[in-house]
Amino acid sequence: MIQRTLQKQLRALGLRFPQLKTYSGRLGLGRLLAKATPSVQILVDRTVRIELDLRIPMHRFLYYHVDLSAAPEVLLMRQLLSAKDVVVDVGANIGYFSLVAAKYAGRVFAIEASPSTCAKLECNLALNPELAQRIQYHCVGLTAEEGNAVLYNSLAQPDLASLQPLTCADTYTEMIRVTTLDALLDKERFSFLKLDVEGGEWAVLQGAAKHLEHDRPIVLVELIESFQARAGSSCQIIVDHLQQLHYSAWLITSSLEGQPDIKIEPLDLALLSPDAANNVLFVPDEKHDQVFSRLNYRSIPS
Repeated sequence: MIQRTLQKQLRALGLRFPQLKTYSGRLGLGRLLAKATPSVQILVDRTVRIELDLRIPMHRFLYYHVDLSAAPEVLLMRQLLSAKDVVVDVGANIGYFSLVAAKYAGRVFAIEASPSTCAKLECNLALNPELAQRIQYHCVGLTAEEGNAVLYNSLAQPDLASLQPLTCADTYTEMIRVTTLDALLDKERFSFLKLDVEGGEWAVLQGAAKHLEHDRPIVLVELIESFQARAGSSCQIIVDHLQQLHYSAWLITSSLEGQPDIKIEPLDLALLSPDAANNVLFVPDEKHDQVFSRLNYRSIPS
């Protein structure tokens, strides 16, 4: 099919020249092609099959401009995880993090609040049946207490689904069940926790106090200051809280040299843009040597 061939050619161009972002946007050719062929599949980390819906702006951006196999979080999983690890993926979205984690870890708990996104997560689990056997997923929101809450979502941008009001013109709401991580997993133990919940990270951490104390997991958090402010929190609150629990904070980025490794440096919040998405790795003090001995990194932590 001509449209599919053109999509692949545009993707190859976009991955090679990531600055060419206009053709995947609202008025770009990538959006027009999505009308005829909205669903595409990509391979992440060589073997994980993920389906994207190119009618969704973030999915178009991922398809045309991002090599997920080289994303910092994927490189971290490849280097840090082993078969004895149990991973908790809070904000699992369409499941690519959970599925890559399942390649290397023993078990994965995938947790996603949005029912419509959970349907896409289920689809991607079905595309990877062997890995899906290691994944237990929960369609529920996580916060600091149990109950019900309003989830704000966007038809065009479901990746922005949040327990905080959105400014999107196509915002709609739905009631969902929410609980705490401590209550949901209760007696389960885990060694790696990933958080990406559009500003709700502080509330999730408050509801995970027991596991943070007893399990001492490595914690990977996407921090965006403007999202934290919208939720009445801040990146500083999260950093201070985890440092009080004897965690060190490290900013994780891809190596600028294009090598299959990552760049690690001590986190300095003052240097971060309030609207930038930052991957921050929090490492328990007692696991510092163990963690950094496994990683390929360009900056040697002090």
